[in-house]
Amino acid sequence: MSRLRKINRALLGIGYDNEVGDIPLDIDEQEELINKLEIINYDNNKQYINFLTILNLIICGIYIFLIKKYSNRLIKIIFVLSLQSMLLSLIILRYNIIIKDLPMINKFKFKFNINNNKLNILNIIIIITINWLFYSNYKEISSVADKTNKNTSVLLHIFIFLPSLQYIISNLTIYWIKLLNNDITDLRTLKYKYKSA
Repeated sequence: MSRLRKINRALLGIGYDNEVGDIPLDIDEQEELINKLEIINYDNNKQYINFLTILNLIICGIYIFLIKKYSNRLIKIIFVLSLQSMLLSLIILRYNIIIKDLPMINKFKFKFNINNNKLNILNIIIIITINWLFYSNYKEISSVADKTNKNTSVLLHIFIFLPSLQYIISNLTIYWIKLLNNDITDLRTLKYKYKSA
């Protein structure tokens, strides 16, 4: 609630000492406030996506290290699939930004249409494959992990489940961004005409 008050005060240009009251606004002022809200929302969304992108790239680097570290073929396959899933989640997260900010991509004609839904389906298939490989060969994977160290076993399990978590986080972030953008669009339809006396 305090974040909402902070945004409202920032939108209205009122300091923190003053109370935000019911100030009647004409259509131009309403449009200006909605535009300010849209800019604040865009900047916040960009920060969230950039943070998740950096985090995802760091995890991808760790996956590359883990692929080189383990000699077990099954674990390498699981980590390669996990790396692919993390990269797909990153592409899904940044898909709309890539399409809007790089108009040259739209000039290329592909024989197939790539969109977020198809990338999501491919990512789900990879995540199911990772989990299937992990659970069907759990004893072998656990024995390899236990030979090295108990802490390594826990970290191995965490890194096997990270693609699922990243998939959920990416899709929730996209959902919330779309929801906020729709709310701002709906806010434009609620404008009223103020007539002073």
